[in-house]
Amino acid sequence: MSVIAWDGHIIAADRQITVGGNCMTGHKIFKHGDVIIGAVGTLTKALGLKRWYLGGMKTEELPEKNEDASEGTSIIVVSKKFIRHYYFDLDPVEIVGKQRCAWGCGKDLALGAMEMGADAIEAVKVACKYDVNCGMGVEWFKVR
Repeated sequence: MSVIAWDGHIIAADRQITVGGNCMTGHKIFKHGDVIIGAVGTLTKALGLKRWYLGGMKTEELPEKNEDASEGTSIIVVSKKFIRHYYFDLDPVEIVGKQRCAWGCGKDLALGAMEMGADAIEAVKVACKYDVNCGMGVEWFKVR
């Protein structure tokens, strides 16, 4: 599971990946050209969505949906022009404006922290402190 936070300028993510019940450090946000792609939920499935997005979003190459919708596996694509959230569908949810957003199992903690004045990096740190599904540090990018 994951937490990704966006404060209008910075996108930040925790680095915890779980493999066979073991916590390890990995990457959940990736810079590619002018966009940053964040992955939440089951990482291997989210990376399939990332590959689909970067490959031109061909209908026939769209990965299959999760059997368990509670996993919340999806990707968030952020640029200075847009924020788009893809969940195993051809059409993204587009988020308008510079509003604060968060995704993943730690999203409520991150949103609460940002509401109290934290930036995205601090918000992810709060989620990592209080949600056992988040941790192993923070990685982030500033969107200019």
